[in-house]
Amino acid sequence: MTKQGAKVKKQSQQGFSLIELLVAMGLMVLLLAAISGVLSVSVNSWLQGSSKTEVQQVARQAMDTMAREIQYASSITRNSATSISFTTVQSGTTRTINYYLDTASSPQVIYRNDGSGARPLTGGSNIRVSISALTFTLFPASGTARAVEIKMTAVDLDRPTNQILLETAVTAINIPK
Repeated sequence: MTKQGAKVKKQSQQGFSLIELLVAMGLMVLLLAAISGVLSVSVNSWLQGSSKTEVQQVARQAMDTMAREIQYASSITRNSATSISFTTVQSGTTRTINYYLDTASSPQVIYRNDGSGARPLTGGSNIRVSISALTFTLFPASGTARAVEIKMTAVDLDRPTNQILLETAVTAINIPK
């Protein structure tokens, strides 16, 4: 090969300069930083939404269970602001059921006791929801109570800003007027 042929071959094999590579790498770093920022915001939004959903599910399930059972009560007694007892007749058997908020536990849990032992209505080993407030109000306030107003506040222990307040009123259909 001649000297001229070698020179032509060398020019056709030229690559990128160091400056071009540094500029390209800098642009890639900026692009990856922007993508990771968007991804981080998206993941946090998903976790926040998932957390709210769990708090709502736990609180609604507890509220629905209490309301359904109180609806069929034949007598209702308010033990304290956070505890209620009522009797029901199920398959000819009279049962006394008690719901109460255990404020000494962490997380705070609503318990249901039907005489066979107290069982948690909310909470559990893998549930990170605490009931921060529970109140029972009877109507009428004096005489034979026929209705109960239940107010409950549930909070996510991992994200304390995720709170939900539920309220309902239940009329017992088996208590005579």
